[in-house]
Amino acid sequence: MKYAMSAEPQRNKLLRYIRDHGSVNTFQDREIGCMSPPPRVGELKALGYNIVANYMTIEDKDGVKHKGVAVYTLDGGKHE
Repeated sequence: MKYAMSAEPQRNKLLRYIRDHGSVNTFQDREIGCMSPPPRVGELKALGYNIVANYMTIEDKDGVKHKGVAVYTLDGGKHE
């Protein structure tokens, strides 16, 4: 049986994905094991990362369009 990752590994995966790909949306977050992105984004912001959310219409793997999907980007890296 596999168990869910704790918050820290989820934050690390989310941050790494944004750095590697430029952005991450809610569907991609879930694919990398971050089931609830907003709390992880909030935690990263509290750690000093300037993460910006833009809301867009995104098409899922089945071709269904979803309005208001969060797309997170890292604006300028970590702000001390």
